[in-house]
Amino acid sequence: MSVETIPLRDATERRTQIVAGTVRLLVAMVAALLAAVSDQPLGTLAWLVPAVMLGALAASQPRAGWFWRWAVLLELVIAAAAIPVTGGSRSAMLPYLLGPMFGAGFRHGARVVAIAGGVAAAMLAIGLPLDPVRADRRDYVIAAAQWCVLGVLFGFVAAWARVLATSEHPATHYAQVSRLLGELRARARRLPGSLDPVSAAETLLDECAEATPYDRGAVFLPTSADRLAPLVVRGAERIDLDTRVTGDGHLAQAWQSGAAVREVGRRVRSGMASLLVVPLPSEEAGSSGLLVLESAAEAAFPANVVQQVGQLALAAAGRLESALLFDEIRRIATVEERQRVAREIHDGIAQELVYVGYELDALGAELDLRTPAARDTVRRTREHVTRIISELRLSIFTLRTAPEPGGLGAALGEYVRSVAGAAGIAVHITLSEDPARLPADAEAELLRIAQEAVSNARKHADARNLWVTLEVNPPHARLRVEDDGHGIDSEAQRGFGLDIMRERAERLGATLRVSPRHPTGTCVEVHVGGATG
Repeated sequence: MSVETIPLRDATERRTQIVAGTVRLLVAMVAALLAAVSDQPLGTLAWLVPAVMLGALAASQPRAGWFWRWAVLLELVIAAAAIPVTGGSRSAMLPYLLGPMFGAGFRHGARVVAIAGGVAAAMLAIGLPLDPVRADRRDYVIAAAQWCVLGVLFGFVAAWARVLATSEHPATHYAQVSRLLGELRARARRLPGSLDPVSAAETLLDECAEATPYDRGAVFLPTSADRLAPLVVRGAERIDLDTRVTGDGHLAQAWQSGAAVREVGRRVRSGMASLLVVPLPSEEAGSSGLLVLESAAEAAFPANVVQQVGQLALAAAGRLESALLFDEIRRIATVEERQRVAREIHDGIAQELVYVGYELDALGAELDLRTPAARDTVRRTREHVTRIISELRLSIFTLRTAPEPGGLGAALGEYVRSVAGAAGIAVHITLSEDPARLPADAEAELLRIAQEAVSNARKHADARNLWVTLEVNPPHARLRVEDDGHGIDSEAQRGFGLDIMRERAERLGATLRVSPRHPTGTCVEVHVGGATG
C-alpha cells in the first residue's frame, strides 16, 4: 500500500498562469526576433535566454510560493542590466520589460507592479555609465524612461484585467466577505461600547443631555417607505413631526440639506417650544439618520449649542451606522440559519416520517380482519405520525416566514391564515399600520411572538376562533392574539413557549401580558413603546 500527497490546483489561479505565460512568451518571441536583427545578436541572446528561463520558472510556480516573490524581480534585474551593454536605446531587451511587468500585475496585483517598476528604473539608472561611449546618453535616458513607464502602465492594466476576470467568481466574493468579517471581529473586540443600535442612540441622547437641557429627544432612521421611523424616543411617547423625507417639513429639510434645522418659538399643544434637528452623516453619502431635540424653552439651542450638538452627532454617527450594519448582518445570518434548519427538517426527519407513515399503511392493510386490537394500534400510530408530519410542516412554514419585503402585517396575515386554516380555526384579523415601519429587528420579534401565541392556541387551547389585532404607529405597536379555547392556567404560565415570548418582549423593551379572555380563552398582548397613538 502506497500513500502519496497530491497538491490541489485552483482553477482560477491556473487560468491566470496560462494567460500570463502566454503574454510573456509572445513578448520573449518579439525580443528574440529583434535580437536576431540587432548589432549584437549573440550578446543579446546570451542575456535573453537566462531571463526567459527564469521567467518561465516563475510563471510555473504558485502565486503564494516564496520563489515567485523574488523570481520576477530577479528577471527584471537581468533584463534591465542587459540593456546598457546590448545596444542601449536600441537594445532588444527594452521591449522584454513588458513581459515580467505583465506577469507581476496579472498574477499579484498593482502593488507588486509598483515595486517591479522601481527595481527596473533603479537598474536602468545604475547601468547608465555602462552604455557604450558611441551611444547617445540622452537617447538612452529617454528610451529607458519611456519603456519603464510603458512597462508599469502595462502591469497596471494587467492587474485591472485580473480584477475583472476574477470578480465574478464565487470564491472571490466569499474570500472578500471572509476578510471583511475577520476584520470586523478584530475591530469589534476593541470597541469601547456595544454594537447595538438602541444603545448607541441612547448614548447619543445622554451626551446631548449633558451638553444642553431638553425635554424631548429622539433618533430617527430611514425606512423603505421614504419615511423616517424613531429608533429611540425619550421624554414623550412620540414627537409630532412629519416623518417624510420629502416636502418642507423639519425632518425633510435636515435630511435633504445635510444641515441642522432650528426653530425657536415653535407652537405646540402645551405652548411655545424650540426644536433642533441635526443630521447624522453617513460614511458613504448623505445622512444615516436624524437627531431631534425639543425644549419647552422658547430660546433654547443657541448657535454655540447647535455646534456642540453637531459635533456629538458627528462623533456618534459612525458608531450608530456601524451598529446598524452589524445588526443587519446579524439579521441576515439569522434568516439564513432559519432557512437552513427548515431545509434540514424538510429533507431529513419529515421525509423519514412520511416513509414511516407509508409503512404503517401497508402494515394495516396486511393485518387480519380478526385482529381489531392490532388494527386499532396501527391506526392510532398512523394518526400520531400524521399529526407529527403536520406539525413539522407548520414548523417549516414558521421558520421560513419573515416580515420582508411586504411588512409585518402582510407576513403576519399570511402566517395566521395558513396555520389556522390548516387547523380548522376561524380567523379574525385586524391590521392598522402606519406607512412608516418599525425597525427590522422589532418586526421580526413581534412576528415570532405572534407565531408562538398562535401555535399555543392551535396546539393546547382547542380553540375554534382566533382574533389577531396589530396596530403599528412607530415607535409604538400593539399586538393582540386571542382565542376562545379552554384558557390558560398557572402551570401554562410557566411554560417554555411563554418564556420565549417574554424573552423576545424584553429584547424589544416591550411589555407582554397573558391573561384569561372572557368568557373563555386566552389573550396575549404585547405593547411596544407604550400605548399606540
